Amino acid sequence: MATHTITIYAKNDAPTPLTIIDDEGHRAHTNDDDKNLTTELQNGDTLKWVIDDLADITSIDAITQLKTPILGMKVELLVFSSRPSPVNDGSGDWSAEIQMPDNFNSALVEYTITYTIKGRQHTQDPKLQIRRPSS
Repeated sequence: MATHTITIYAKNDAPTPLTIIDDEGHRAHTNDDDKNLTTELQNGDTLKWVIDDLADITSIDAITQLKTPILGMKVELLVFSSRPSPVNDGSGDWSAEIQMPDNFNSALVEYTITYTIKGRQHTQDPKLQIRRPSS
């Protein structure tokens, strides 16, 4: 499976909204863009979040899947095989593997990125479109 990268960028003088660029060429820089930014992945892919070298972001503090109800049921669809977490290489990057249940072919999942600039935390909510690879 593939590894996909989402790069985040913000400066001290404009900490929000976060600029998000994925490796498919999708880009969001406004709150409206953010509501529509969808990174497309396949089940089994690895997703990596990185801070742009020119950003003033000091850290990614959390990446959390928001509740994704399944067809109006109270059960939630969790798509990360384990919680997104920092990569153990000192880079400040985070990663997670996508793992959908066998009975789902696709899902649109919202998540939050929490990051720090100048000692203050900020949060943004992009989306992931996950599809099971076709055989």
